[in-house]
Amino acid sequence: MPALNEELNIEQAISAAVDVTKKAEISDYEIIVVTCPDRRGHRYQTSALVKARMQTVPALRLLDSESYLGLGENYKRAVQAATKEHVILIPGDNENDQTTMPHLLQQIGKADMILSYTSNPEVRPWGRRFLSWTYTHALNLLFGHSLKYYNGINIYRTEYLRGALPQTASFAYSAEIVLNQLRQGRSYIEVPIKVQTRPGESKAIGVRSFQNVISAIVKLRARYFLKK
Repeated sequence: MPALNEELNIEQAISAAVDVTKKAEISDYEIIVVTCPDRRGHRYQTSALVKARMQTVPALRLLDSESYLGLGENYKRAVQAATKEHVILIPGDNENDQTTMPHLLQQIGKADMILSYTSNPEVRPWGRRFLSWTYTHALNLLFGHSLKYYNGINIYRTEYLRGALPQTASFAYSAEIVLNQLRQGRSYIEVPIKVQTRPGESKAIGVRSFQNVISAIVKLRARYFLKK
């Protein structure tokens, strides 16, 4: 559960994750919250809130970096620290509609990758929907696939995931993981989930983030081309 400056949302996100596992009838799980200072070195209350919740949620763990790390780097830290057979990233912004999450978790074991896609994109701003549509179609065109979404709340086998970790630290990390595993011949199914509006501004959209994503995709396409 990545949580960069998510003090407005992290407690609700943790509670929702616990509730979802109960509804999916999963008892053996862990919640690893990964956080760090922002690019300016500012720390907020996210870590303190997580530490307080650890007193009442035994499955909760915290990985807190002393310096800023991109989402891809934080994700890799959590994967390497994971002790269970499967890994799912649940955003610390509590964006996911909890009514569809139990169904997603119940698909574990049906394929190597459980790839989710947003079934109600209309709740997001028009600009984000346009960028998401363009991004997905560009990736399908560049890499020869027909996936509905690359940046969903996906579930992976931990063993396979550790062999397909991304090089990028940008928001393109998710697409790189999916593409790496497709290249390795892993199976997948696609599952719809709902999202809800989130308090605060999304960190996925910005000039620097956009530039980093484009750079990562270009480098990944070049690596794939050279390996042919």
